[in-house]
Amino acid sequence: MRVPERTSDRLRRVHSLTGMIPLGVFLIEHITVNAFALGGPESFRRVAAALGGIPMVAAIEVVGIAIPLAAHVVIGCLIATELPERGSPEWPTRREIVQRVTGLLLLPYLIYHVWSTRLSPDVLVKHADLFDVMRRQVSGVGGLLFHSAGVILAAWHLGNGIPGFAERWGLARTAGASSAAARAGGALALVLAVAGVAALVAFARAPAPISTAGAAR
Repeated sequence: MRVPERTSDRLRRVHSLTGMIPLGVFLIEHITVNAFALGGPESFRRVAAALGGIPMVAAIEVVGIAIPLAAHVVIGCLIATELPERGSPEWPTRREIVQRVTGLLLLPYLIYHVWSTRLSPDVLVKHADLFDVMRRQVSGVGGLLFHSAGVILAAWHLGNGIPGFAERWGLARTAGASSAAARAGGALALVLAVAGVAALVAFARAPAPISTAGAAR
C-alpha cells in the first residue's frame, strides 16, 4: 500500500534547487570560513568580522539561507516519508536512500548548531566571540566527535545530492555524465569533510583566552 504522493515534480525541483543553491553554496562558504581557524583565532576573526560587516547581512541570511533551508527541510521530510510499493518505479535507489537517511540524521544537528551559535543568547545578547564559542563546544572529545559527525553528514549529503541535481535539471543526460557527476560529488564531499574536521580540530586545540581577573590575581 502506498502513501499518496505529496510532493509533485515542481516541489521536488524546489527541493533540489534549494539544496544546491543557495544551501550548497552556503555550506562551502561556511566550511571555508571555518578553515581560517587553521591560521589561528585572529585569522578566523578577521574573516568573520568582514562577513558580519556586509550591508544587510541579517536580511541576506534570512532570505538566502533560513527560508531556503526551511523549504528544503519540509519538502525533504515529505519525500523521505513517502512509501511506494517495493519494486515499483518510484522505489528509491541506493543513492536516494542514503540521501534521505543523511538528511534526517543531519536535521537535529543543524537545529542544535544554529541554536548554539548564531541564535545563542551568548552571541545575540552578550556578543560572545564565535571562535571561543566553538572552541568551548569542541574542547572535549565528545563535542569534537559530535561536531565532526555533523560536518561529515553535511558534506556527504551535499556531495551525494550532486548527481541527483544534475539528472533532475538535465545536466546529466547519459550514464557517463551521471557517473561523472557522482565522482565530482564524492570528491567535493571528501574535501569539505576533511576541511571541516580540520577546522574543528583547530578550534579545539586553540588556547583558552586568559581571564583578565585571573591575570590580576
